[in-house]
Amino acid sequence: MTQADDPAPSAAAGVSVCCRPAWEGDLDSLGPLLRTLGYRVTPVELAQRLVLIRRQSGELLVAEKGEQLVGCIQAARDIRLAEGQWGEIVSLVVAESYQGQGGGQRLLSSAESWLRAQGLDSIRIRANSRRTAAHRFYLRQGYQAQKQQQLFIKQG
Repeated sequence: MTQADDPAPSAAAGVSVCCRPAWEGDLDSLGPLLRTLGYRVTPVELAQRLVLIRRQSGELLVAEKGEQLVGCIQAARDIRLAEGQWGEIVSLVVAESYQGQGGGQRLLSSAESWLRAQGLDSIRIRANSRRTAAHRFYLRQGYQAQKQQQLFIKQG
């Protein structure tokens, strides 16, 4: 499990996880977290992306337990001609050693609150079809599967 904690978290275990907006000092710790999702991103690339995320009315939240960064989540604004405006959850990841302790749930709740404060009541999440543990997690959080899609990419 890499995208979200699958087992239901124990109430006591997750108490000391706090969420906050990411700082520039978090960038070195974000790379290893994103690698668990299969993405290799340098701190320089992350710094550039964080600026762009915020410029596009999004936010990156992190979870920390004590002094250690244990997870992150991106909350984004998505506007589509046919569908209108949505909040979107992107890149939810919790360090493997902290999964099942409530960090994913706390991050998701924080991102949802942030999106609602931006006036976005409808929130969606896209999860890779291979991340079945994440699917179960999102279903437990009240999300419903809507459709399956293919992703087409043209490079260059």
